[in-house]
Amino acid sequence: MVPRFSPISDNRGDGVLIFLSDANALKQQAQQLKMAALARLTASIAHEIRNPLGAISNASQLLTEAAADNAEDKRLAQIISDHCKRMNEIIENITQLARRDRLRQERQTLFEWLQYFKHQCSQETGLPADVISITGSETLEVCMDTNQMAQVLTNLVQNGIRHSPEFTGKALIDLEIGSIDDHMPFLYVSDHGGGIAPEIAENIFDPFFTTASSGTGLGLYISRELCDSNGGGLQHISDYTDGARFRINFPPATECS
Repeated sequence: MVPRFSPISDNRGDGVLIFLSDANALKQQAQQLKMAALARLTASIAHEIRNPLGAISNASQLLTEAAADNAEDKRLAQIISDHCKRMNEIIENITQLARRDRLRQERQTLFEWLQYFKHQCSQETGLPADVISITGSETLEVCMDTNQMAQVLTNLVQNGIRHSPEFTGKALIDLEIGSIDDHMPFLYVSDHGGGIAPEIAENIFDPFFTTASSGTGLGLYISRELCDSNGGGLQHISDYTDGARFRINFPPATECS
């Protein structure tokens, strides 16, 4: 709570009134203002970059066709094309930031929604549904924007599968639903890979930080921003030893209108 003091009258002896403001509400308002300003900036930057990038990409395709009989020219044209694709991926990620303030939150039974997500993930990746296990309360409701949270969970699951051993029938990703006193819902997302080294753990949410040669370093940063915009949060659980574990915090369902 944030206190604010106001004198009852000009006479100091009459005392003062103390107003207590919810710090969480003020923090959320400040976050929304920051997101709106950043959304306008990122959308403008993405638009300005996309047009010349499209021209470069088209030119590289023409060079590839023209260099059909020249291996070296073809290799150089492919390098241009590959980096254009990487830049386009960064732009797509930036536009996700621009849309993060457009919340459409609704009440969801988390277990049912995760079952739907699991089915969709299996269809999109071609992996068996058993790659993901879901445990915990089957009735717990949360307040969330399903599109934004699907993006968050997709990023965490894809990272987890990428760093996990080959699928042999045992789930590679564990989704565990929980809550504190039935009004602070959360979801653990755990994999069975090598975990995150302590020396880089504090940097994993930094924009453009990545240890992968082909990564953009925006996935976890955007995921945390989306969780914050939903009124929840995303954190890495450093004392988990069986792989990497993240915790998504959700607002309770009562916060949805």
